[in-house]
Amino acid sequence: MATALLIQSDSTTQHVTPANGEHFTLEEMQQHVGGYIEVVRLGDGTVLIVNEDGKPQGQPRNEFATRIFQARVGRHDHIVGNVLRCDEKTAGGGEKVEDHFQDDYFGNVIVCYTRKQAIDDGVLWQLSGPGYTGDAEIPKLCREAGFKIPIAITATAMHEFVHPLPESSEVLRECQDANGRLWDVLWMTLHTMRTTPNGPNKSTLMVKLSVVPNGTENDREWKPAVLRTIKCVCGPDDDGSPCLTYMLPHED
Repeated sequence: MATALLIQSDSTTQHVTPANGEHFTLEEMQQHVGGYIEVVRLGDGTVLIVNEDGKPQGQPRNEFATRIFQARVGRHDHIVGNVLRCDEKTAGGGEKVEDHFQDDYFGNVIVCYTRKQAIDDGVLWQLSGPGYTGDAEIPKLCREAGFKIPIAITATAMHEFVHPLPESSEVLRECQDANGRLWDVLWMTLHTMRTTPNGPNKSTLMVKLSVVPNGTENDREWKPAVLRTIKCVCGPDDDGSPCLTYMLPHED
């Protein structure tokens, strides 16, 4: 089934599928971005489908989509509103998207957003698995917790549960450590798996754990933890092999 990545204006993400399971209509794409579409080419065969009236309407800046745009295009501009990430070759049926819809209003658009693309774009943060290039302690923690398959976490979940994102003004509070917070997520996942009926065979687990909220440079003092929920989904990687993805409860 065809899927596309919908990046909401608040930078949360979810995968969306066309009504017929095969291709999006122009109308569906317009509904996702909230108006007439504009195609932003990223130079790697993929495009961002945005609302062409988003800036005049004063729609909020989309930080994730902007990061993708600036990393791929290199221009100091920004993207606003809801955005669809698409593969142009399939989105336009072998043609440019605009040419495809010029001849057929309900064009045959099939879009695909891979896990690797999401990691390259910063939508997902890789924690372990092939191609990992970060701190060697992170995949080590995953292995010590007993996880043998690749793990990734959405940037929004990373920000709230592990460590604030680099572009954020928030910081970890006193006595908080990113590796320790990640260990809490991994350990509570195992606990939830063991205590949930048929837990090891479920593809989705809602994991509850206590998390100390992030602070700011002017407010780093420790504060009591609050009970939060993070979603853990076991699904296929780009090659069909199993992998885990952590995300916020409303993300997909």
